[in-house]
Parts: sequence; structure tokens; C-alpha cells
Amino acid sequence: MGPLVSSIAIVVCLVLIVSGDLGSETGVLTLSLLPPARFKESRWVVFARVSTTDQLDNTSLDKQLSSLNKRLEDLEGEIVRESARAESGAEMDRKSLEKILEMADDDEFDVLAVWKLDRLTRSDPWESIRYLSRLRDNGVVLYSDSHGFFDWEDRRDFEILVRELLFAREWYSRIKENAEDGQLKRLRQGKYPFGKPHFGYEKDDEDHLNLTERGQQIIPAIFEHYVESENRAETKRRIDRELANDEKITDSKIKTILESPLCIGQLTLRDRVVKTVPTLQCVPKQTYNEAQEIIEERRPDMPDAESIPGSIEQATMRFGPEFVGQLFDKFTAVCKECEGELTETGSTTLVRDTRLIEYDCEDCDFRGPLFSEREINKLDSTLPLGCPFCISVDAVTGEKDTSSALEYLYTCKHCGNQFAVNVPPNKYKRAFEQPDVAYRWNTNSSAGPDDDDKSCTAEETAFIWDITILSDGE
Repeated sequence: MGPLVSSIAIVVCLVLIVSGDLGSETGVLTLSLLPPARFKESRWVVFARVSTTDQLDNTSLDKQLSSLNKRLEDLEGEIVRESARAESGAEMDRKSLEKILEMADDDEFDVLAVWKLDRLTRSDPWESIRYLSRLRDNGVVLYSDSHGFFDWEDRRDFEILVRELLFAREWYSRIKENAEDGQLKRLRQGKYPFGKPHFGYEKDDEDHLNLTERGQQIIPAIFEHYVESENRAETKRRIDRELANDEKITDSKIKTILESPLCIGQLTLRDRVVKTVPTLQCVPKQTYNEAQEIIEERRPDMPDAESIPGSIEQATMRFGPEFVGQLFDKFTAVCKECEGELTETGSTTLVRDTRLIEYDCEDCDFRGPLFSEREINKLDSTLPLGCPFCISVDAVTGEKDTSSALEYLYTCKHCGNQFAVNVPPNKYKRAFEQPDVAYRWNTNSSAGPDDDDKSCTAEETAFIWDITILSDGE
């Protein structure tokens, strides 16, 4: 049975079960969407999405926004935020969605409006449900122009959501599979289906690749210099000298060229050679293989399994090692001085009693760890939030306080006292938005903010609130 048929079967079973539990006629689904009049003069966040930037100028976004705005105007609603995005809906971890959740946490709107649910998400259904659950917890109602206002408490409305989320994900999977099938077909025809090729190649009107005259001249020189010097920065310097007054080749372009199988005439998909086109080859295969060996030798070793952070283990269990591995291949450290790519040296330096790996920049003379002691001290001194009545750190619960001039009311888990301040519960948001409004742990003390040692004294800590603290008793 195919995935789509399985999804349909699941939804049909869910419909029958829900209908039976509610005492309705078997197999009959009764809608219980909320009445529109209930949302007259409500605050709305309007969200529209297309998949790529190429679609931003087409009629899809206008159609989505026009339809939603008409509904909003009929109900005399207020637009708090209108978001028109060009992004994939395959993941829930998107800045646009996180911003909506932040606004929901701060009670800035009542209704999240989308044209169809697949405009909001085509992610894993469980991830989508978790996101919707957070909206529900904040009292936000979801509106879909294709359905209406969903009632979070109604089982039949939940069944509609589940069905739509399943089909949205299934449709995304089908699109992805079809796209890859189409790419394979075009590659076998000797065509290039991936957009603009890298330096040295160009596409004609039928998507066939051609090696440019400049590419035929410069690409072999890049490989020769790299194999000889075994250093990409030195390769770039030599190429720059040869080009003289011509347009220079960036380090990132050189990196792409050195790793590209196009240079030996290979059209590939997911590291698999689909077709070889001899007219595209400009580098001897032996030279290309020597360059790949040097690149592999210079690539940092992966850490031992026991030293991998738990969050990465969870991601591996959830998405699979191949997906996570592909992500790591894209991670690079960037030089603070010139924004060039950094490579590990194999040596370490001691910073705040912690050994940090040292890096070399291939474009300038920088050598050192990614963070200096001053930067670590600054970050460390702004993260925790401490109780002003005892010396416990980040052992508090917080909530929005609309009755006070200060935004958040905190209760200490240790002493039970309450205090109000203008800093949010999220410690990272707090650190970057208000670095001077926080609790500083004395870095000269042997104890740290996460230690359970209760023997430290108040003199070992220092407050840098710079604002008034209100307690429940004074």
C-alpha cells in the first residue's frame, strides 16, 4: 500500500472513531468550526507563503493575502502583522514562525490567518501539532480560508487539522520525489537542472552546460596550485597574481571548484555519477583525485561517539545519520578578522579553565580559539537571572504581569519570594536584548552559576540590574 493510500486510511479510521465516540451517525462528519461573529474586531496576524523567491512576483501571494484581508475586513479586524514569505514549509524551525510564537507569548494577537494549512506547514505532522498546541496554549485561534475558525476543543475540528497536516506532508513528499525524478531524467539527457552553475561553466537555453574560455584557463591552474601548495589561501594568492587586473576569484568559489565533479565532466546527484560529458572536463582525473585526497586530509576529524552532544544524538535518531551528516558538511567556522574560512590546527589553548580548539585562517594571520576570554566572560555574566532575596540562580518561574509597571513577575523556587523586573524568562533572549540587566556571578569565585554548593555568600555575587526591583513584601 502506498504512503498516500495509508494516509487516507488513517484519516478515514479517525473519522469513524471520532464520529462513533461523539454518538453521531457512523461515517458522518459534522463540522464544528467556531462562528465568525465571535472574532469581530479581533487582532490578526496574516501569514502567506510561497516556496521560492522566484514565486514572490507571481499571483499566488496576492491571491492569498487578498482573500484573507477580505475576510478580515468583513469582521472589522485589525492587522497586527502581515507576513508574506518565500520559504520552504518542510520544517517548523523557521524565523517567521518563531516570531509568531513570540507574539503569541506576549498576547499581541488573537487570530493566526492562513489561506490553507499547507501555507503554514508541510512539516512532520507531529512537529506541526506541537506548534499549533503552543498557539492554543496562548489562546490564539487558527483561521484557514479554506475551512474557517478552528475550535481547539472540538474533536471534529482536530480531525480536520490532522487530515490537512497529513496531506500537506504527503504532498510535499510527492513533490520532492517528483523533483528528484525530474532531475535524474534531465541529468541523463546531459542537462543541468540545478540553477546557475559555478564559475567556469554556463548553461544554454536548453540547460546544457558549456565550459567557458575563462574557466578552461583558470580552473586547471587552481587545481595545479592547490595540489602543489596543499593550501587554499596560497592557491588564491597565486591565482590573484596571475589574474592581475582581472576580476578576482573568491575563496568560496575556489573551494566550490576544487570539490566539483564538473571539472572532470561528471554530472552527479547525491554524490552519484549520473552521466559523464567529456566536453565539460578541464582537469585530469588524477589531478582531481589528488586534490580530493588533500581536502580529505585537511578536513577536521569527527569527535568520538561518547563526546557527541545529546541534542545531536536526538537529531540523529529523529532524522537519521545521513541527514545530520549532510548538515555537518555545511558547517564552517568563519574568521572574525576577515570572514575567511577557519581550519582546525590540532592544538588547543586554555580559556577559563577550559581547553578550546585553536583555528588558523587561510586568508589572514589569525590564529586562536573561536571565543576570547573577554567574550566568554561577557556572555557568562549576562545569562542567568538571580533572586534578590537569596543567592539562587535561574531557579525562578516567571509570567507576564499586566498589573505592574514592570513586565514580568518571578517567583523564586527556593525562598518563595516574588519580584518584578523588565526582563523576559528566556535567558538567551535576555542576554542579547538586555545584556546589562542581569545577574553576574563573581568570576573570581570557585563556584559557578550551575553549582549546587549553598556555602557561597552574598559577597561572592554582584547584581547589575540598573532598574527598580519590586517585591511582594516591601
